[in-house]
Amino acid sequence: METLFSGKVLSKMLMETVIDIVESKGLIILLLIIAWLAIWLLVREIRTWYWKINEILVLLKKIEENTNQNNNIIKENKQPEIKEEINQIQQ
Repeated sequence: METLFSGKVLSKMLMETVIDIVESKGLIILLLIIAWLAIWLLVREIRTWYWKINEILVLLKKIEENTNQNNNIIKENKQPEIKEEINQIQQ
């Protein structure tokens, strides 16, 4: 008597299952689903990559604007101090 977990029984069950799938055209449907899923994941990856690039560019432009504004504020605030130092040196 063969047990359920012996190699012969499992290989026989596997072969019968594969034959049933091929005969019922389930394999074609399964392959189509796998192909569709792979294409969907690839397109999704490309889309997210593209949009992240655009988001990064927007953030970089904002950072540049803020940096320029901060530099202008620092320059404006330092100018009176520099003028005072120049006046003190001249006296």
